[in-house]
Amino acid sequence: MLATFFGGCNSLDVNTLRVIYYSGMKKGRLMTATMFAQEMGVDYSTVMRWLKRELVPGAVLRESPERGKWWEIPEAALQMERPKWGGPKAGGSAEQGSKKTTKKGR
Repeated sequence: MLATFFGGCNSLDVNTLRVIYYSGMKKGRLMTATMFAQEMGVDYSTVMRWLKRELVPGAVLRESPERGKWWEIPEAALQMERPKWGGPKAGGSAEQGSKKTTKKGR
């Protein structure tokens, strides 16, 4: 087991061994939403919209009484395909959605 891996040391408890073992593993960098927006070259509000729609892979919303809420986004999420804007509905034109009514007689 882990104790055997670390030279048979019996004085270490299992939790200490886990910390030693996992600290040696390479972890990806975690970013905040602000850092992610800068890296992706988009506005912060765009990233927040993606996060709320769960479009950013591996992103986790964290919370603590001292700090409040924040997003942790793995560096690997930078490889995601950017969501495309939907644009006007098929079969319609962009002008259709912006009809304004006018008052008669003026």
